[in-house]
Amino acid sequence: MNKTVATLSADPFELQLIGDYVRRRFSSFTNDASVKSNFLTSLRVPDACRTASCLCAR
Repeated sequence: MNKTVATLSADPFELQLIGDYVRRRFSSFTNDASVKSNFLTSLRVPDACRTASCLCAR
């Protein structure tokens, strides 16, 4: 499995793009059956109002 994370940070906001790649893997001891490879992406956008700088401003 390969994992890649790209983060963009500009106070008080942060954005993360996450990618996971899983190669083809065999599902038996004789290697006659396999599961296809897949690539999964996700985007993480934390709530900016929950950071310490926003709580101090309230």
